[in-house]
Amino acid sequence: MILAFFVSVTAIVLLTRLFASMIVFALPLYCAGLSAMYVWQHGLGIPAAVLAAAASAFALLVAAKLLVGSTSIPARIMVSLAFALPAGLAGYHAVQGIWGAFAPVGIASIIVGAGAALYFGLAAQKQLLSAPQG
Repeated sequence: MILAFFVSVTAIVLLTRLFASMIVFALPLYCAGLSAMYVWQHGLGIPAAVLAAAASAFALLVAAKLLVGSTSIPARIMVSLAFALPAGLAGYHAVQGIWGAFAPVGIASIIVGAGAALYFGLAAQKQLLSAPQG
């Protein structure tokens, strides 16, 4: 149990840097997956689903880039919060997956997962708010 704890914490710390740099893409990935499933389930085929996923992710990233680059503080905060919430959810589940590979899920994994969710949400918000205004 103690060895599992240290292995889990080490893996989480090593992957945190990678996750934090990629966490801004949690919302576009989620929207791309939803649009692809919607298109595929309505019988339009896999190529149309891939195209819909790419289009929705691209549109979301362009819209976020335009809004975050604006000088309006409320617009920047709303966009960064919209990206931070799925980022926190993705961070929580990533930590739960790593923890579950080495130890049983319990209260300690929930506490560490909640801390990771907070960290990843704040990391996504920081990345978006630190973008240059234009």
